[in-house]
Amino acid sequence: MQGLLHEPFFQPQIWIDNKQQLEPILVSDKDVNIPKPVLKRLEELNQCLLFGLDRAAVSMARATLEFAIRYKYGAKESGQKLQCLKNKGRDNDVNLKKMIKEVSGLLDFDYKKLNEIRLCGNQVLHLISDDPPAEFPLKEGITNKIMQTLWEFLTRLYSE
Repeated sequence: MQGLLHEPFFQPQIWIDNKQQLEPILVSDKDVNIPKPVLKRLEELNQCLLFGLDRAAVSMARATLEFAIRYKYGAKESGQKLQCLKNKGRDNDVNLKKMIKEVSGLLDFDYKKLNEIRLCGNQVLHLISDDPPAEFPLKEGITNKIMQTLWEFLTRLYSE
């Protein structure tokens, strides 16, 4: 246990600072109709944010966005399906960009803001060039911006 205190990743003061900075956008399940499987993903996303794992948080945000859209509009029992998801199985080849375009129109949500989650997630998750950088730099403040957008979107998505 003593060795843990001297590890470079053990930075409780940074974790406390992150929590204070993120407090306004950390997701809570109080008074929200977001389904438990989506909330579970948001809990993991919150943990990434608190521990300063920005790239993990961005990739979780992208995954949560896709999961939430498919969960709401792609499930067999879903009353309303996105046009791009109709007659497709769970492992369909519909890309996230098409889903974002359709759902942002349906919910009157800013397409560019939602697509930024996808693009940043792709930057972290996928090799985009033949000469990848040693690190995956993220724009300053982008993680908080993405989290805020995701929370606003999920609130609208599940307030119907």
